[in-house]
Amino acid sequence: SVAAPVRDRIAGADVRGSSQTSTSLHLRLLPDAKVLRLGLEAKGDVRSRTFSDSWPARVRNLSLMEYETRKLIIINRYGLHTWPAEATVDGNNRLVDVDSQFELVPIVGPIVEGMARDQHREKRSTALAQVKRKVAAQARARMDRETDAKLETLERRLKTAVHTRLEALALAAETVDMHTTQPRAVVRVRMANENQLAAFTPRPSAPSDSLASFQLHESALNNAARGLRL
Repeated sequence: SVAAPVRDRIAGADVRGSSQTSTSLHLRLLPDAKVLRLGLEAKGDVRSRTFSDSWPARVRNLSLMEYETRKLIIINRYGLHTWPAEATVDGNNRLVDVDSQFELVPIVGPIVEGMARDQHREKRSTALAQVKRKVAAQARARMDRETDAKLETLERRLKTAVHTRLEALALAAETVDMHTTQPRAVVRVRMANENQLAAFTPRPSAPSDSLASFQLHESALNNAARGLRL
């Protein structure tokens, strides 16, 4: 949950206040027979308390915007690829109160308050559309910024931890199968250079209650031992 100040211009009025944003993340496996296809989803809401000054009245608002952001991630034999995030927003705002310098003045006070309420009603749809666009743009930008940075770090760490060490063992890692089903993402890799033998049969399926599993055929160990020239 993130709290932040609000300073913006909506429907021609300067808006000030505070907001509270809550987000939950989900990773979906999207069926694909040839690659690992993943969908990252962020669902959340933005609750705002704001006010806008339009002399001689100050209008106070409450708003609740619910958003959903999706980002497609594909991993194939050439690396990791991402697509720009997409976002949808729905929500509403409501007028809480009107403060006026003339609220204690007979006749004038109610007239000023009524004018402020009428003006708010006229601009409400325009203001709501602008807020939705801004929330969607911020959600997309945050998803792309944070996800792309973390995925770049992950890809760099994998290259350092895996590829560099395989090269030291004179092994080549060749992807022979990648596929995604709703419950599983599966990768099969042949770990051998062109002069070595390697397993060619599919490994047994992982236990159904496991979050992740890793299976290694003895030929990979034999090939690695030969690469060390012991």
